[in-house]
Amino acid sequence: MPEEHLSLISIVQEAINQENLFKKLRLTHIIMHSVSITEKKAAELHKRVEEMLTDIDFMRKLKLNSKIKDNDITAIEYLGKDYRGGDENMVFDAQFESILTELEKRIDEYLGTVLIELTKGEDDIKFTA
Repeated sequence: MPEEHLSLISIVQEAINQENLFKKLRLTHIIMHSVSITEKKAAELHKRVEEMLTDIDFMRKLKLNSKIKDNDITAIEYLGKDYRGGDENMVFDAQFESILTELEKRIDEYLGTVLIELTKGEDDIKFTA
Protein backbone atom coordinates (compact mmCIF):
# COMPACT_ATOMS: atom_id res chain seq x y z
CA MET A 1 0.00 0.00 0.00
CA PRO A 2 1.52 3.38 -0.96
CA GLU A 3 2.61 5.66 1.86
CA GLU A 4 0.39 8.49 0.50
CA HIS A 5 -2.61 6.15 0.82
CA LEU A 6 -1.81 5.46 4.49
CA SER A 7 -1.34 9.18 5.14
CA LEU A 8 -4.72 9.98 3.62
CA ILE A 9 -6.40 7.27 5.71
CA SER A 10 -4.73 8.80 8.76
CA ILE A 11 -6.11 12.26 7.88
CA VAL A 12 -9.60 10.80 7.36
CA GLN A 13 -9.41 9.09 10.75
CA GLU A 14 -8.27 12.33 12.34
CA ALA A 15 -11.25 14.14 10.81
CA ILE A 16 -13.65 11.43 11.97
CA ASN A 17 -12.36 11.64 15.54
CA GLN A 18 -12.23 15.45 15.61
CA GLU A 19 -14.78 16.91 18.05
CA ASN A 20 -14.01 20.52 17.15
CA LEU A 21 -16.29 21.17 14.17
CA PHE A 22 -14.16 24.09 12.95
CA LYS A 23 -11.15 21.78 12.61
CA LYS A 24 -13.30 18.93 11.25
CA LEU A 25 -14.67 21.20 8.50
CA ARG A 26 -11.15 22.28 7.51
CA LEU A 27 -9.87 18.67 7.44
CA THR A 28 -12.89 17.55 5.41
CA HIS A 29 -12.19 20.28 2.86
CA ILE A 30 -8.64 18.98 2.45
CA ILE A 31 -9.94 15.42 2.07
CA MET A 32 -12.44 16.56 -0.56
CA HIS A 33 -9.56 17.85 -2.65
CA SER A 34 -7.57 14.65 -2.15
CA VAL A 35 -10.19 12.00 -2.95
CA SER A 36 -12.49 11.63 -5.92
CA ILE A 37 -15.97 10.61 -4.78
CA THR A 38 -18.51 10.99 -7.57
CA GLU A 39 -21.73 10.64 -5.57
CA LYS A 40 -24.27 13.45 -5.92
CA LYS A 41 -24.44 13.88 -2.12
CA ALA A 42 -20.66 14.31 -1.96
CA ALA A 43 -20.76 16.99 -4.66
CA GLU A 44 -23.54 18.83 -2.83
CA LEU A 45 -21.63 18.68 0.45
CA HIS A 46 -18.46 19.90 -1.26
CA LYS A 47 -20.35 22.89 -2.65
CA ARG A 48 -21.84 23.63 0.80
CA VAL A 49 -18.45 23.34 2.50
CA GLU A 50 -16.93 25.73 -0.07
CA GLU A 51 -19.73 28.23 0.65
CA MET A 52 -19.19 27.95 4.40
CA LEU A 53 -15.43 28.32 4.19
CA THR A 54 -15.79 31.55 2.21
CA ASP A 55 -18.51 32.98 4.47
CA ILE A 56 -16.48 35.12 6.87
CA ASP A 57 -19.35 35.63 9.31
CA PHE A 58 -20.15 31.91 9.45
CA MET A 59 -16.51 30.91 9.92
CA ARG A 60 -16.02 33.55 12.63
CA LYS A 61 -19.11 32.29 14.46
CA LEU A 62 -18.07 28.65 14.00
CA LYS A 63 -14.58 29.33 15.34
CA LEU A 64 -15.99 31.18 18.35
CA ASN A 65 -18.53 28.40 18.91
CA SER A 66 -15.76 25.80 18.78
CA LYS A 67 -13.61 27.77 21.27
CA ILE A 68 -16.56 28.11 23.66
CA LYS A 69 -17.21 24.36 23.52
CA ASP A 70 -13.51 23.51 23.98
CA ASN A 71 -13.53 25.14 27.42
CA ASP A 72 -15.55 23.17 29.99
CA ILE A 73 -16.74 26.23 31.90
CA THR A 74 -17.88 28.21 28.86
CA ALA A 75 -19.38 25.07 27.30
CA ILE A 76 -21.50 24.51 30.41
CA GLU A 77 -22.74 28.12 30.26
CA TYR A 78 -23.43 27.98 26.51
CA LEU A 79 -24.90 24.51 26.31
CA GLY A 80 -26.91 25.11 29.47
CA LYS A 81 -29.18 27.22 27.23
CA ASP A 82 -30.27 29.35 30.16
CA TYR A 83 -27.29 31.66 30.50
CA ARG A 84 -28.55 35.12 31.40
CA GLY A 85 -25.28 37.05 31.33
CA GLY A 86 -24.50 40.10 29.27
CA ASP A 87 -22.28 38.42 26.65
CA GLU A 88 -24.30 37.87 23.48
CA ASN A 89 -21.80 35.23 22.35
CA MET A 90 -22.78 33.05 25.29
CA VAL A 91 -26.49 33.00 24.43
CA PHE A 92 -27.37 29.57 23.05
CA ASP A 93 -28.20 29.86 19.34
CA ALA A 94 -30.60 27.01 18.56
CA GLN A 95 -30.77 27.79 14.82
CA PHE A 96 -26.97 27.84 14.46
CA GLU A 97 -26.66 24.64 16.52
CA SER A 98 -29.20 22.98 14.21
CA ILE A 99 -27.08 23.95 11.19
CA LEU A 100 -23.96 22.57 12.90
CA THR A 101 -25.68 19.31 13.81
CA GLU A 102 -26.80 18.76 10.21
CA LEU A 103 -23.36 19.72 8.90
CA GLU A 104 -21.61 17.31 11.23
CA LYS A 105 -23.98 14.50 10.23
CA ARG A 106 -23.33 15.10 6.53
CA ILE A 107 -19.57 15.34 7.06
CA ASP A 108 -19.56 12.06 9.02
CA GLU A 109 -21.50 10.33 6.23
CA TYR A 110 -19.05 11.68 3.66
CA LEU A 111 -16.01 10.64 5.70
CA GLY A 112 -17.47 7.16 6.09
CA THR A 113 -17.85 6.93 2.31
CA VAL A 114 -14.27 8.10 1.84
CA LEU A 115 -12.98 5.55 4.33
CA ILE A 116 -14.84 2.73 2.57
CA GLU A 117 -13.47 3.93 -0.78
CA LEU A 118 -9.90 4.13 0.51
CA THR A 119 -9.98 0.68 2.07
CA LYS A 120 -11.56 -1.18 -0.83
CA GLY A 121 -9.55 -4.23 -1.67
CA GLU A 122 -7.77 -4.37 1.67
CA ASP A 123 -7.57 -7.91 3.00
CA ASP A 124 -7.28 -7.08 6.68
CA ILE A 125 -9.69 -4.12 6.92
CA LYS A 126 -13.39 -4.23 6.18
CA PHE A 127 -15.77 -1.39 7.03
CA THR A 128 -18.85 -2.70 5.21
CA ALA A 129 -21.17 -5.53 6.09
